[in-house]
Amino acid sequence: MKRSLLVSTVLFLSYAGVAQAKPVAGTHELRLNQGFVPGFATSGVNLFYASSNGVTSSENLTLMSAGAGLGYFISDKMEVGANLNLLIIDVGGASARSPGIQPFVRGYAWSQGGLGLYAEARLTLQPFFTDGDSTMLYGAGADVGVERFFTDSWALRVGIGYAFLRSSDGDGTIHVPGINWAIAAYF
Repeated sequence: MKRSLLVSTVLFLSYAGVAQAKPVAGTHELRLNQGFVPGFATSGVNLFYASSNGVTSSENLTLMSAGAGLGYFISDKMEVGANLNLLIIDVGGASARSPGIQPFVRGYAWSQGGLGLYAEARLTLQPFFTDGDSTMLYGAGADVGVERFFTDSWALRVGIGYAFLRSSDGDGTIHVPGINWAIAAYF
């Protein structure tokens, strides 16, 4: 499913109208981005729901994440910035809210005719606050993908990503593969 979605998206981006835009040094980027969601992540507001066989509905996991970011191109092919996230989790009736930050660096390997290939690396700091208790998820991740510029000021980005996260209270490690996308405005 994920593979066919990625192939379809890349084909759409390849055949859509061509803009000759590409970021240059001094350009700013505002993004509605993938936020922090395991598995398949979407732009803006994300919903993730998981349940396994034999698990009662009160033990199911529901996540909602909203993310936005701001970046600055320090050269024609290198951007630095940060994403801000709000993550809401519900597990078995208990819920937690978590504001988080993801500093990132993104580079373009190739850009031509409104289509570009990119790689992005990021750190994650995601504190959780529940009933007077707090913990921190921290880790790193990366995306590799394609970005399609539809005009000189906006683009759609799709990538395959992976994140490695660890809990500060020692409860374990999370491996988060996914397909991520973002809508970007350049100014």
